[in-house]
Amino acid sequence: MLQTVPLAIAAGIAGALLQATMLALGPVLGALPWFLSPVPLVAVGLVRGWSATVIACVAGTVAFGGVGLSLAAAGLYLVSDALPAFVIATLALRPAPDVPRPDPSVAEHWYPPGHILAWLMLLPPMLMVALALVAPEHQDGLWGLVRDGIGARLDVMLAAAGGETAPVLEEATRVAVVDSAASILPGALAISWGFRAVVAGVLAQALARKVGPALRPSPAYIALSLPRWYGTVFAVVLLAAVFGSGDVGYVASSVALGLSLPFLLLGFKLVHAVARRTPHPTLLLIAFYVVFLSVSALAIVAMVLAGLVEYSATLRRRAAGRTSEDE
Repeated sequence: MLQTVPLAIAAGIAGALLQATMLALGPVLGALPWFLSPVPLVAVGLVRGWSATVIACVAGTVAFGGVGLSLAAAGLYLVSDALPAFVIATLALRPAPDVPRPDPSVAEHWYPPGHILAWLMLLPPMLMVALALVAPEHQDGLWGLVRDGIGARLDVMLAAAGGETAPVLEEATRVAVVDSAASILPGALAISWGFRAVVAGVLAQALARKVGPALRPSPAYIALSLPRWYGTVFAVVLLAAVFGSGDVGYVASSVALGLSLPFLLLGFKLVHAVARRTPHPTLLLIAFYVVFLSVSALAIVAMVLAGLVEYSATLRRRAAGRTSEDE
């Protein structure tokens, strides 16, 4: 324990410094360090136990709050880095269901990564609902509140970019841009938050094995599967998004967008599984990602649908008592 505390504090400070790089270097040079800032928090827990992650999260929150000289900065770090790191580390060190004493060398004895992902992605919806409950009144509801905030920020950015000769958008163009951004921003932030947390978890496990010893083995990511209840939650939220109106419909659509990330990852898993069965998997994957990045939004929708198909197929395999490796 005497060695764990200073190591955890150092990990927390390292995470806070990586997060602060965005403030010091700007969004271009600081993007990569910012993206990796949760990694030390998770990695120290995977080597020293979940209590080390708790210490690291507290240290990082205090350190970043000190750098930003505000409670708002500490709160931002808590939500963006500390919270996902805590969830990942604590769940990753749990045994799998019906395994009382997990073997440190057997991946199947530990909590499945798909279940960790499912619980992780419930956090943004909870935060959205909480913010919706405390948001000030607006004549156009939550969507109008978000729209006004985006519009004000856009005007500031245009003014800063052009100085006295700031570019002026036509009103119709400005309205279209702001309305579109307001419609997808909360869900897009949830996806970004979740994807960053997923990458942090994967890299932290690799780092823990490198500097280790890691308390659990690396899972087989190609065998990623979601718990049955996650599909039910997604279906209920999707129905609320389709049939709901006003604030309910707006929050539900944003939540549904965020909850789609695990299905997107299942879609990627399906592509990789198919590629492994071909003579030249690397070439196929390169071609796939080139096409994926080229068609952007349409490709994301297609991959989410592929993930839903894979999720349904997995449920059928479980009902039949088979695994994905049996097919």
